[in-house]
Amino acid sequence: QEHIHLLLPSRCFSNISKARDDSMCLKCDLQERLLSPSLLPGTADGSLRMDDPKGDFSTLYQMASQSSASRYKLRVIKALNSSGICESLIYGLPFILRPTSCWQLDWDELETNQQHFHALCHSLLKREWLLLAKGEPLSGGHSLRQPASTFYVIVPSRSPTLLVKAVATRELMLPSPFPLLPEDPPDDSLKIVESLLDSLELEPS
Repeated sequence: QEHIHLLLPSRCFSNISKARDDSMCLKCDLQERLLSPSLLPGTADGSLRMDDPKGDFSTLYQMASQSSASRYKLRVIKALNSSGICESLIYGLPFILRPTSCWQLDWDELETNQQHFHALCHSLLKREWLLLAKGEPLSGGHSLRQPASTFYVIVPSRSPTLLVKAVATRELMLPSPFPLLPEDPPDDSLKIVESLLDSLELEPS
């Protein structure tokens, strides 16, 4: 069964099937992209442990194996320019979203879902956009404590996949009273540093 439902506002689309909540629903599978360094030999003491922001995703893996009624949902709430996200707000290990290959769906639905997913990747690359999505927690019964909101940035790629990265919210940010970078550094220092950088081999992207 699919892992995640990626929900996009229906007003952005036309002539496509919509979910009951009036959103376009892309059914996706979740895949880990990186191995946490804490799992490598010699790091059992946690000295190289990375903060793993799986959070709701860990719950997702557990729920996916226990219930067919619940799907973790990522609801797109805003589009961002690809140059408009500060790297200091991104943290933890990234994940990959790809169109589901769930055998429980019929062939026509699988094909349509895949086509819409690929069209989304293409359109985001063309517009140079990222998507900001809010995680909707799985219903776990009544609780007096309101679960904290989790936000993710969704990044397109040249492959038919989307990269998902956790975004830090205001509650997680520490004060950072850093001044702006001076526009004109001293000429002597600039020449020395430029000379050092020129000696490095530039790897083609």
